Amino acid sequence: MEIFVKDLIEAFNSYAKEYPMVGGGITLWALGTATYLLRSIPKAAYDLFLRNFTTKLTLVNTSDSFHLFLKWYRDNNFSHNSRYIKISNGRWGYDRMIKAMGYGNHYFIFNRNLIKLNLLEVAAVGSDRERDIISMTLFGRSHKTFDKIFDSIDQSDLDKGKVVLHEYKESWCRVSEQRKRDISTIHLNHGKKDKI
Repeated sequence: MEIFVKDLIEAFNSYAKEYPMVGGGITLWALGTATYLLRSIPKAAYDLFLRNFTTKLTLVNTSDSFHLFLKWYRDNNFSHNSRYIKISNGRWGYDRMIKAMGYGNHYFIFNRNLIKLNLLEVAAVGSDRERDIISMTLFGRSHKTFDKIFDSIDQSDLDKGKVVLHEYKESWCRVSEQRKRDISTIHLNHGKKDKI
């Protein structure tokens, strides 16, 4: 086999000396074929690196954690360096607006860890509500940094002391909320309050 390859290379070299145009064309064809066959190796190596040496967390804007994270991100001044900015209408489209990072990649440092944050817009199928996804990636396999982020997020305003109304439109969705009232502030016909 080794002798065959050596003879083939020598034959090609002598042919290329006699016919340099044909030799150059064959060489370019061989390089193009090799490049085409090996084109997926860099991406596969990069994907393998990401799978083995990074940790990724995903938040979807249909969950409360997404909006609590946006508020935390803004309140800790991580968004003041963002060059892409988006105004969010709040958790269910009626809450107070929040200025936050826009679509694309953003970077911030938390607990001495560099975190890549990506806000991605997903096409909403069969709904007029926008669908956004936040993915956070950090170097390493430990979840501790993500745990610390969510431990530091103030969840006190989530649903504590609120009455939440949901309705069914293709799926259950939150429609409104209001603060709970003390029973003494409610005026009803005699006896109904006791039954309630």
